[in-house]
Amino acid sequence: MNDSTKKYLNLVDRIDEYINDMNISLEYIQQFRTLVKSARQIVVTGTGTSFPTAQYLAARLQDIYSSQSVRFLPTAKAIRAAGCADKKDLFIVICYGLNRADSLIILEKAGSVCKNISISGNANAALVNNLNIVIPPEEEQIFPDP
Repeated sequence: MNDSTKKYLNLVDRIDEYINDMNISLEYIQQFRTLVKSARQIVVTGTGTSFPTAQYLAARLQDIYSSQSVRFLPTAKAIRAAGCADKKDLFIVICYGLNRADSLIILEKAGSVCKNISISGNANAALVNNLNIVIPPEEEQIFPDP
């Protein structure tokens, strides 16, 4: 088993515990749930060190919202899917800095048609049709493995 696999497995082992300790406002949680429940199709993607977190989130959403269509897509495929988005679709992009070109392209393309959720550490991200859930820098552990 290589180091990347070990780090990924370590993150998965700790993620439930970590998420329970995170301080995300009840307003964000309610907005997130409302958007997920109202979506026809949910596409989850992540870039860089957020990639495994996005995979994990997609799997958890599929378990919790089993009547919803939830798919994890790598960013290249998510860009293509964003170009074909329906107004009832939801794109969730996880990218800590929210400054990577692929993430911004997805949010821009999908945002012109449907709702988006970004999970990032960038409080200044102002995008169309986007709920930006900010993970404060001191809670950045969900993204890279220390």
